[in-house]
Amino acid sequence: MASHAQAHGRAALFIVSFASCVSSEHVLLGDWVRYRSNYHNYAVSYNEHSTSASTGAPAAIFYPRDQQEAQWFSGTFRSRYAFSVRSGGHSYEGLSSTPCSLTVDTSNMLDIEIVDNYINYDTQTAIVKVGAGVRHELLYNQLARSELALPGANCMNVGVTGCTLGGCHGYLSASFGLTSDTVKSFELILANSTVLTVSQSRHPELFWALRGGGGGDFGVVTSMQVEAKLLRGVVVYEIFFDYRGEDQALV
Repeated sequence: MASHAQAHGRAALFIVSFASCVSSEHVLLGDWVRYRSNYHNYAVSYNEHSTSASTGAPAAIFYPRDQQEAQWFSGTFRSRYAFSVRSGGHSYEGLSSTPCSLTVDTSNMLDIEIVDNYINYDTQTAIVKVGAGVRHELLYNQLARSELALPGANCMNVGVTGCTLGGCHGYLSASFGLTSDTVKSFELILANSTVLTVSQSRHPELFWALRGGGGGDFGVVTSMQVEAKLLRGVVVYEIFFDYRGEDQALV
């Protein structure tokens, strides 16, 4: 966790960068501020529907490396400025970036861990902790090493956490439901910088809202625990239709 002196220096740098709000916005990475001259590339790297032309560039982007840094950010800036949170950046409405404001990018939070390194072969499940910056390709590859799977997005570079907060479905949803159905708990930073563990038994109404009900508006999720399924094999097939024109296609 950052010391008071480090936090004070970081806040001063961040406020200066935010106050300028220029086209080449400042990017805060850990204790350092650097410039990103082409925000357009950052905006479209994962989502071509969210560009600087349509949503506008934030004044600054903060990359927390862990929950403590995200908590520091929330406690320092929550009462001064509005900010948005970006996981995979696939919000078609551009909600993960607010023009001339602040963006928290969780892409450094890449922890994936089978809790207690334990797979329950009786229930064919395992509880997996997933960091807020993890995207589906990384998660799927990591789970496959233990013959585990999670119902999630079909697009590999979609952020797992952001998608889950909206429900999230994919190829395995017919068998296992939405990704939000698999969540056992969230680690959440509230607007007052309090950290909560949210589950069915702890803050159940907030737990319900986070699983597809609120679009990620209740705080900054830094990690979540999900129930993965033991899956040793799948069958994949394709169906092709031969049609001669639009009339036949409509029929």
